[in-house]
Amino acid sequence: MSKLQQNLKIIRPAIVISLGCLLVLGYFISLYVQTSEEAWEKDERTRLARVLNNTRSNLESELFTRIYYTRSISAYVSLHPNLMLEEFYNLAGELVNDDIVINSMSIAPDGVIKAVYPQTGHEQVIGLDLFDHPKRRSIVEKTIQTQKTFVAGPVELIEGGIAFISYTPIFDKTVAEPTFWGMTDIVIRKDELFEAAGFSETGSGAVFALKGYDGEGLRGETFFGDPGIFEQNPVTAVVRLPDGAWIIGAVPASGWVGYLDQDSFLLSVLIVAGITISILIGLFAATILHLRANARQLQSIFNAMTSSVLEIDSKGIITWIGPTQCRLPHAIKCLNVGDSIYSLELGSGNDDARQALEKVIGQQEFHRIELKIGGPQEDAWAMANISPKGPDAATAVLYDITKLKLQQKQLEESQRELSELNSNKDLLFSIIAHDLRSQAAASISLSETLLDKHMELSPEEQGEMLALIYQSGKENIFLLENLLTWARAQQTGLSADRQDVELSNAASRVSKTFRELAIIKNVSIHIDIPLIAVFFDPSMLETVIRNLVSNSLKFTEPGGTIRIEASASAREKGKVELRVTDSGVGMDPERLNTLNNKLLVQTTRGTEQESGTGLGLKLCWDFLNRNEGSMVIESELGKGTSVICSIPAGKNSEN
Repeated sequence: MSKLQQNLKIIRPAIVISLGCLLVLGYFISLYVQTSEEAWEKDERTRLARVLNNTRSNLESELFTRIYYTRSISAYVSLHPNLMLEEFYNLAGELVNDDIVINSMSIAPDGVIKAVYPQTGHEQVIGLDLFDHPKRRSIVEKTIQTQKTFVAGPVELIEGGIAFISYTPIFDKTVAEPTFWGMTDIVIRKDELFEAAGFSETGSGAVFALKGYDGEGLRGETFFGDPGIFEQNPVTAVVRLPDGAWIIGAVPASGWVGYLDQDSFLLSVLIVAGITISILIGLFAATILHLRANARQLQSIFNAMTSSVLEIDSKGIITWIGPTQCRLPHAIKCLNVGDSIYSLELGSGNDDARQALEKVIGQQEFHRIELKIGGPQEDAWAMANISPKGPDAATAVLYDITKLKLQQKQLEESQRELSELNSNKDLLFSIIAHDLRSQAAASISLSETLLDKHMELSPEEQGEMLALIYQSGKENIFLLENLLTWARAQQTGLSADRQDVELSNAASRVSKTFRELAIIKNVSIHIDIPLIAVFFDPSMLETVIRNLVSNSLKFTEPGGTIRIEASASAREKGKVELRVTDSGVGMDPERLNTLNNKLLVQTTRGTEQESGTGLGLKLCWDFLNRNEGSMVIESELGKGTSVICSIPAGKNSEN
């Protein structure tokens, strides 16, 4: 996998996480904005409601102040139906009193306008029959029916301008049954009324509108301000009229979305903060994913490692141990945090380890040392590669080299043994060649003498020479037999076919092969072996006994004795001790030590100059080892030699 693909595997999830966070933050920002906007709208509505309540109160106050003028006229005329026009003018003058909001006041007996105050500028309305005007007729009829003041308009006046007209019916109450007398009305200038009430289209951070033409409330048309205000869920207030109502509507000057306009900076900050936080979370997620990828990679490396990682401070104290320690030998597993590496046995000594750590930390350079770690169960060897980790710590990687050390030791041992074997082999072949040549030369020389001078020799002399030729041939055959047996064991790894063997029978068979030589040399062989079985390879057992008897015969003076004895071992249970003892020349301590340490390839002439190679004892050692036996040689110079073989007792032996 390429570096780009690895980065994409980290970047893609991080982008998804970042976008997810942006969506979540966007949702919460929108929720916050919505909640804040709702709270703002609620507060704004409360504020506008207070503003509208004041506005409504002012409008009603200014309006009803003028409406009461007509009601005063109506009340006076209902008690004085014979009102003279001069009286009306005086009464109207007193009421209006230069009120700039009032355009005019009139009185209309039977619905026909007879007088207008002030007269100037309003002469054209004199004689107007209210019942002849369709719009005004319906208003007059409604006031007669309800007997209430009715505010009409706003309407366009004949004399010009826009005004509200308040119509109040007059009933003659001087009769028993009140009858309709006429109408009185007052024309209220719209703009002046709104100005007196302090009402305008804008103000207090809001825009206003008024609807309810002819007092029809919500059903009426909008006659002041923008009609669209009533489509924006406005705050409303009802202006009560004597018969009907007006509706004031108000919305914030910037509309209900004005909250965003007011807090656009805050919204911008929230959006920028949301994007920034999302990017940071994405980067954090990418970092976490990168760390996890590195952790997986490190875990994979640790899983593949066969070494242990340690952290060491400047004093040589272990401060951390990696997770791969469990794969190492028990001795290394026993290392704990807090242990000092100076307490370990080092391949190059404690001082070198201390110097190595000082170089690593002080000079910031790599160093390598060998450690021998002793444990309760086993010792282990480790190679420590130490590298610096800052000015006061180092990292050590411990490789188990225990097997390598053991193999190295075994190799050195094998090399030593091989060198020894090669030396012995060269010496052996040299001795064998010399002995075979000497024996052959002696036999040829004796044979030539016997052939050339047999007529001159007496029968006794001829017999002695033939005995010597026979002895030489026997020794050559025995030497060749040992050589062939040794070579076969070396080449094929001769294995022991172990079984129960009657020891006395094996000793008897071997003794018979040496009968003639023993007679010639005048040496007696005695066998003292009870009925006892050993667990041994039969042919190897006879080879061992034959070589031991041959050596005893070679180093025993004429007239001496050789004893072959056996008994159950008093030292080792389940063992039989086979002892071959002679009354021969014996040997000095130095040679005895050489033989007991298996430095065997040495040759020594017998009492009658019999040749030897040392191969016999080597075969004895080898065959005893293959059959779980052992051998010890005891000897004293001039007093003879005793060879004691410890042999496993037979499986069915009572001993």
